[in-house]
Amino acid sequence: MTLQEVKNIMSKDTSCVLLAHICQKEYYEALNRIMEKTGCEYEVAKEYVEILKNTVESTRSANQQPTPPQPRCPKCNSTAITAGQRGYSIVTGFWGSGDTMNRCSNCGHKWNPRG
Repeated sequence: MTLQEVKNIMSKDTSCVLLAHICQKEYYEALNRIMEKTGCEYEVAKEYVEILKNTVESTRSANQQPTPPQPRCPKCNSTAITAGQRGYSIVTGFWGSGDTMNRCSNCGHKWNPRG
């Protein structure tokens, strides 16, 4: 049996089940289902699984979004950053107390997130 004959026998429902097995890296289960459904040889079933596997991997790589950069401490370059209100000061009182300040949890450095 050829690969094209296997493709013709496999229905969309069966292919969805196979893709689910391939996504979970259950290749032997997918191979067994193909061989049971079509009666084809192991090598033809393996070739069909490889085609489906490449389809899954190309779809995954096309759907991956780049991760946005994380803010870093300008002093120690740590990503352990917390943001909070500036707070009350004896010198300035409540003036500027509503401003947001970043604080590094690693070294304790505080800075204005806008600059």
